[in-house]
Amino acid sequence: MDELGSNARARADQISVVSDSAKAKVLAGTSVLALLHGDWSNALQAARQSLDMARQLQDKWLIGVSLYALGECARNYEHDFPRAQSLLANCLASARNSGDNWLTILALYSLAWNARLLGDWQLVTDFLEEALALGQEIGEVWLSAAIVDQLGEQAFLKSDYVHAKALYDTGLKLRRELRDQAAVAGSLNNLGKVAYAERDYAQAKTLFEESLALFDELGQQESVAILSHNLGYVAVRQKRYAQARSYFGQGLELFRRLENSAGIANCISGLASIAVESGNYPYAARLLGASENLLPSQDAFFSPTDKAEHEQSLLTTRQALGDAEFEQLLKQGRAFSLDMVMAYLKS
Repeated sequence: MDELGSNARARADQISVVSDSAKAKVLAGTSVLALLHGDWSNALQAARQSLDMARQLQDKWLIGVSLYALGECARNYEHDFPRAQSLLANCLASARNSGDNWLTILALYSLAWNARLLGDWQLVTDFLEEALALGQEIGEVWLSAAIVDQLGEQAFLKSDYVHAKALYDTGLKLRRELRDQAAVAGSLNNLGKVAYAERDYAQAKTLFEESLALFDELGQQESVAILSHNLGYVAVRQKRYAQARSYFGQGLELFRRLENSAGIANCISGLASIAVESGNYPYAARLLGASENLLPSQDAFFSPTDKAEHEQSLLTTRQALGDAEFEQLLKQGRAFSLDMVMAYLKS
């Protein structure tokens, strides 16, 4: 009887462990699903519970998944970037110890995003390159494409356009392989930005138009608005001012419907650039002021190129008007509400 009782207790312990493991996996899965839906509070709660159970079970993979979810919450919900870096570094260690290559790639990719927010650009590149090498080794296409795009953006921000183009081309090839039309459209937009930065406006126009057509077909109106804005600047550089005004106007109207203040401000800045090119400096100064008033922050320009375009418009307009008149008109524009801007554009 003692032996039977001992066996029964051992069996009960095994069932308990299996039950706990299943519960921990459900909690970890719940936390990841909550992340995908932006339900940060529930993601955080489930991840904390799954981590406690995973540690009791000494399950390295579950520990890694739980730490990943907690790291994402720390970055996106709590905005505690140093803590996120620590959690994700521990996630990476657990992923490596468990031998899960996919989780390792995911941890490296997330660490790169966090390092970017901390301003450590070299660390961003290091994490992304390691993730890409591992992704290519195991034939993981989806994450590899995302990583290539991020490396391309790194090169683009450094004005290394040759390297950026090569990376974006690789990303486009992978996106086409995956038959992900939205991602293909994004890659075309990236290549268009490189062409614009290199002043190959004809190529930029072709790429932006193809990207816009795909986004329009998919019904992604915010992306259509961004591409309309991009094509507006191409038209300005090609001195097709009526077309530029039409593109910026289309983008502005879409952004208004979407209540996207950053998009509205970027399009108004684009319309100001037409006024600058046309020599209508008082009009340009007021629009530039209105754009700055509506811009959520200086980081809300769509790209460094857009910020540079805005700053060049400011400089040219200031030089044309003189400091006193320029500042007066800029101040008037900064007092415009959105309705006042729309009325001014029609005047």
